[in-house]
Amino acid sequence: MSWTCPCTATQPDDAKFCDRCGQPKQPGAMPASNQSSGHLWELVAIAAVLMVGGIFGTLVAVMSGGLGRGTGAQTSSNQDPRSAFQQSFDASFKASCRQAAMRSGHISEAVAENYCGCALPVFNQTHDMAKVVASCKQYIIR
Repeated sequence: MSWTCPCTATQPDDAKFCDRCGQPKQPGAMPASNQSSGHLWELVAIAAVLMVGGIFGTLVAVMSGGLGRGTGAQTSSNQDPRSAFQQSFDASFKASCRQAAMRSGHISEAVAENYCGCALPVFNQTHDMAKVVASCKQYIIR
């Protein structure tokens, strides 16, 4: 476990002196907080589940679009194949997002729904999970 120096530098437990300011380890030195790395881990887990959900949604959309039709992927003139795919992807994205957000047990269903509602349009526009996290971070409880 690490300790925090009065100059706010985090040091390994076996360090006798601070690397930044050179002060010796105080007998009652505060253990370093791992809270920020815990949130980072949760965001990485959410991103991973969203990616898996997106891939799964893509596979489901492709499989359901090609099965049960003798002529392949033909559709009626009033049904756009991209919109059917997009609907399937959006549903899968939201479901996996909610599941990942609620997995930690620290987020309510309403907060997860709001976060996922924010995340979907950002992801559809940018296809970048880092931009999703940056755009929707106001929904993450700290």
